[in-house]
Amino acid sequence: MSGLTEEQRLRMEENKKKALALRAAKLQASSQASISAKAPNNFYGRGNSGTLTGTSNSHVTPSQAPKTSMATSKLYQKSSQTPPSSYASQDRGKTSNSDFPNVKAGRLELISSDRFELVMDYHQPTIDVIKTLPGRAYDPQKRNWNFPLSDYNNVVSALKALKPAVAIGELPKLVIDTFLKQRITYKTDIDLSPIQTSMRSTLMDFQVEGVKYAVSRGGRVLIADDMGLGKTIQALAIADFYHEEWPLLIVCPSSMRFQWVAEIHKHLKNVNQDKIYVITQRKDNVPDYAEVVIISYDLTNTCKDQLLAKKFGVVIMDESHHLKNPKALRTKCGIEILRACRRCVLLSGTPVLSRPVELHCQLMCIRPKTFNNSKDFAIRYCDAKQNKFGWDFSGSRNMKELSIVLKELLMIRRLKSDVLSQLPPKTREVVILESSGKKLSDTSEFAKILESEGLKGLEKQSTLLSYFQETAAAKTKGVVQYVQDMIENKEKFLIFAHHAKMMDAICSAVEEKRADYIRIDGSVSSDIRKELCNYFQEQENCLVAVLSIKAANTGLTLTAARLVIFAELYWNPGDLIQAEDRAHRIGQADAVLVQYLVQRGTADDKLWPLIQNKLDILHKAGLSQDEFKVDTITAKKRKEEIDIKDYFLDDDDMALAELDLSELENSFENPEKKLRMD
Repeated sequence: MSGLTEEQRLRMEENKKKALALRAAKLQASSQASISAKAPNNFYGRGNSGTLTGTSNSHVTPSQAPKTSMATSKLYQKSSQTPPSSYASQDRGKTSNSDFPNVKAGRLELISSDRFELVMDYHQPTIDVIKTLPGRAYDPQKRNWNFPLSDYNNVVSALKALKPAVAIGELPKLVIDTFLKQRITYKTDIDLSPIQTSMRSTLMDFQVEGVKYAVSRGGRVLIADDMGLGKTIQALAIADFYHEEWPLLIVCPSSMRFQWVAEIHKHLKNVNQDKIYVITQRKDNVPDYAEVVIISYDLTNTCKDQLLAKKFGVVIMDESHHLKNPKALRTKCGIEILRACRRCVLLSGTPVLSRPVELHCQLMCIRPKTFNNSKDFAIRYCDAKQNKFGWDFSGSRNMKELSIVLKELLMIRRLKSDVLSQLPPKTREVVILESSGKKLSDTSEFAKILESEGLKGLEKQSTLLSYFQETAAAKTKGVVQYVQDMIENKEKFLIFAHHAKMMDAICSAVEEKRADYIRIDGSVSSDIRKELCNYFQEQENCLVAVLSIKAANTGLTLTAARLVIFAELYWNPGDLIQAEDRAHRIGQADAVLVQYLVQRGTADDKLWPLIQNKLDILHKAGLSQDEFKVDTITAKKRKEEIDIKDYFLDDDDMALAELDLSELENSFENPEKKLRMD
């Protein structure tokens, strides 16, 4: 440097200053570009549908507007949609200053039907503004401020005054419309006299509340009560309230079609059973005389045109979580049917099986105008994120807000723990299985022998034993279908059977659904049984316990389940009651539902009245406190009678019931018998 002239030194100093100035300019430009690139798209959204106050489009000049990333631009070009905004994609949690060095970001969330909160990291200028607002409250646990919903506009205006240093994501349009702009005061004093008296008298208080809720929402609701709380009877009561708008369509899993027939006969005495039509095949045509049509989800697409032509005024969708996939044909068909009807009642104890996005199709069926954008819904409530493969909607976000919105608009949900005081500790019901082909009683030689005159004693007992074995084979298909449908509910349950082949079929069905289960039969040692019980009790993913009626009806505690299913009957009611009490015992905090799967035209027609009569005798003698009574059930498929016996003995059954069955019972416990039994 000492060899340089004065002129050269001055020129170098000048060049150095220019270089430093240029570098500073580049760094500033880079910093601004980084902010724009990292900011969520909805920072520049539209109005109440998800804007961030302080950076709305009305205050951004073209030169200041951020450039959308190439991936995002291509996504919206492909979908022909504007960037999501109506449910607000600002839900990214509390934002750190390292992400947004020049912008302090936060968001507003609904926390009750009349209050909302600001979710934001500590920022003293924002706190200073908040302390000037009336109605404010501080939650020390969450470290958030919350405000009355009635002051929403004032709060938003105050926060906007902090721009551009602060950017706040507002409540979505769905919330604004529901609780501010279009809020409706729903009636509570609803007259239920249009529902027939016999049904009204059977409704529990919480079920009456459910029916009134549905009527107050115009008959378009989702009843999401816990399993065993009577969603079926509530749905039928709602349908009866709107009886003048029938015909009625009921869509359900295939295994439940004839159970719905039975429930209609039980509760809706004014419905002629000849006007109830069950679609069982693709080629079936709905007759003009049908007042009630029952169909499975699998057949709706095939029969869609005639279902739409029938113009159903009321539709019930049982286990409505079957509509979770918007790409599935059953969902597309279901949406089309539900949009065309005036009243729709969706039933599901598990409306969301794994992720909140599955709920959107059901909501869209009930309120298509309110929930018309699945992507916006996913961004607000499913924590949707964009990756190299597109949008990921598998998460969850703002669940409390969503719950509040749904309760206000269309969904009622009660848990057993909420209404336990109104429930009996144990409830029994008969589930009618759909028979395939001819009745076993028409084809079985053993059934014909049982009806013959002069058959007595051990010969009659042996014949019934063989008929019982045949029945297991005849019922297997229906039992398997029912078990697989129950697994869809993600609820733990016990299922009892007697024959090894039936237990094998049940286990195979569970494995096919890739569900975890345990099996306890006569071959399982006592120490292993304890380990299996502990596994079922403690492992949330273990959904099914497959149990032998005789080998696993005592000494086991399986109170993690509140549903007990009997795939087969057994003539000794004491064994059945002991089996029921594997779940209904000390340690069980919930009411227990017991279901007996029966099939018309099998040995069940003989065994069920035998069971009831035998226990009734013990009850009258003071040897049992359990009457084991289940209501009469009859049903019809088209014009063919498929009635289950009234389950109380008639004259023909008395002779069988009076038999001494001790030898017959012992034969089942004899390991030398040729029949393979547990």
